[in-house]
Order: sequence, then C-alpha cells, then structure tokens
Amino acid sequence: MRRLVLSIAVVVLMTCVISLSLHLKLNTPQKALTPPILSQHAYAKMKVKLFTLVDQQNPRIAIEWLKKQMETDPNARGFCHELLHETGRHAYGKYHDFTKALSYRDEVCVAGYIHGVIEAYFKSSADLFTSIKMVCADHPGGKYITWECYHGVGHGLMYYTDNNVPASLDYCESYDTPFARSACANGVFMENASADHDNHPSKFLKSEDAFYPCDVFPYKSDCYMNAPVRFLATHNNDYRRAFTWCHDAHEYESDCIYGVASQMTRRNMGHEEEMQTMCASLTSPKNGTCIKSMVVWYITYYGRLNEARSLCDRLHQSNKPLCKKVVAAYVPQL
Repeated sequence: MRRLVLSIAVVVLMTCVISLSLHLKLNTPQKALTPPILSQHAYAKMKVKLFTLVDQQNPRIAIEWLKKQMETDPNARGFCHELLHETGRHAYGKYHDFTKALSYRDEVCVAGYIHGVIEAYFKSSADLFTSIKMVCADHPGGKYITWECYHGVGHGLMYYTDNNVPASLDYCESYDTPFARSACANGVFMENASADHDNHPSKFLKSEDAFYPCDVFPYKSDCYMNAPVRFLATHNNDYRRAFTWCHDAHEYESDCIYGVASQMTRRNMGHEEEMQTMCASLTSPKNGTCIKSMVVWYITYYGRLNEARSLCDRLHQSNKPLCKKVVAAYVPQL
C-alpha cells in the first residue's frame, strides 16, 4: 500500500512539474516580433532607384539590385512585394508591350513584378475581356506561377476598375476553371484589403469591421485569408490579437489564421523562433495551419524551394515533419 501511495505521489508530482513548465513556457515574455518599418522617404528613394535602373538598363537589373538590398536590409525584404508591383507597372510603361515587359519576370517576393506588369497592361487595354483570357493562357495548369498569374489578374482588375470589388469578381467569373477563378478572386481581395486610403481608396472596406466584405461576396475562403491584411494594418501588427480575432470568422477561422501567419512571416523573416512560439500558442490544428503558412510564404517569397528546405532544418523538431511535407507538396508545382 505504501509503495502504491508513493507511486501515485510521484506521478502527481511529475504532472505538476510538467504543467508548471508548460505554463512558464507559454507565459514567459518572448522576444517581440517587430515588423520592419520603411519610411515614405526611404520607400520613395528605393522606388526611384528601381525606376532609374529600369529606364537606363532593364527590369532584370532593377530586380537584381533589390535582391541585393534584401540580403542585408529587413525593410527591403518586408516591402519588396509592393516595390516590385510598382516596378512592374513602370516597366510596362517603358515598353508598352506586355510580352516584352513580362520577359523580365522573376517570381521573387511573391511575383510582385508580374502582378505590376499585369496591372499596367489591363489599365491600358482597349479590350479587357480579351486581355483577361489571353494573359495567363500560356502557363501550364497546376503550377505555382500559373496561380500567381491569375492572382495577378485579380490585382490588375482592381487597378483597372478603381477597386470595384463586385465588378472585378465578375471578370474573374469569366474563367473556365475553379482554380483560375479562385486565384483571381484572391488577388481581388488582397488588393482591396491593402488599398491605399489616399491614393487608391476602396469603397469596400469598413473601419469597424475588418472582415468586410467577406460576408457579402463569394470566394469567402480567399476573402477571409486576406482580411488580416486590413486588421493588422489597423491594430499595430498585433499578431496574437489577430489570431484571437480570427475566431469570429467561424467556419473560415482556419483561412483567417493562415492569413495572419502569412503576414507575420512576411514582416518577420529570420525570426523563426519567435514565430514558432506564436504558432505554439494556438491549439491544434490551428498551430499546424500557422506553421504551414510560414513554410508556404518562404516558398512563394523566393519562388523556389531552397530557402524553405533550409527553414525546415532550423525549425523545432516537432515542426520539421509538417515543414518537409509542405515542401514536398510544392515540388510538382515549381
């Protein structure tokens, strides 16, 4: 009997120690995730440099220059997608030839350059419907670059329609496949969520409801995935609060969490330890969704697998299998 009591006491004590360790791990203050901040002056200076390189040489030289900046400057990494959108638009303005401008394409920074070229091409198109049909026609089905092309169409439609979400989605509906329509809608909602209030405003945003207009239009998964862009912009990039807010997305909570994790990774590359801690604060399977989003961002950011494979090596042992599974799933797409 004494031995049984002693055994029970040991088990209880071990349980308490484990619980205490877990409590301390989750409640000990972690190093803050601090997103990069690029001042308007610094952003404008980098944009001028990129435009000058496009004008005096070509877009590839400009993109390579930005890649060099990204190696040492977290601000350049954090805002390269926006900068390459502008570079793509400028390149099309130089050549006035879609094929020529796109010949300098680079998938880096989530294909920002390609998106910018498509935006400018649509804006100048005399027959938008025909342009929509042909712009991604040469891309093979099921590939990452094909999804990015249709996603870029969504951005371009918003640029063409002055951020008219329903009109843009109607154009997306002209595609024959769910793959193309969804990717296009995803671009529409991303452009809407990141709309510039001063220079390129959208009527389809509500300051008091960052989920709007997800409850109004179809392609809700794509909309809820991009809603965190707006929430984080208006809540000082508070990722923990954003993950909690996603609960209000109900059946689309997973899409919302995926979107928060994407934005977190976008602004904090190189801080995998802190990001894993943030993901670990979520319950299963949400924590897995968070890790998956991190890995996918590394793949789409560089447009290749090398950096994602390196990321898998740096992650905690418990996250390595999922990381490697995500990378393997992307092999046929690249």
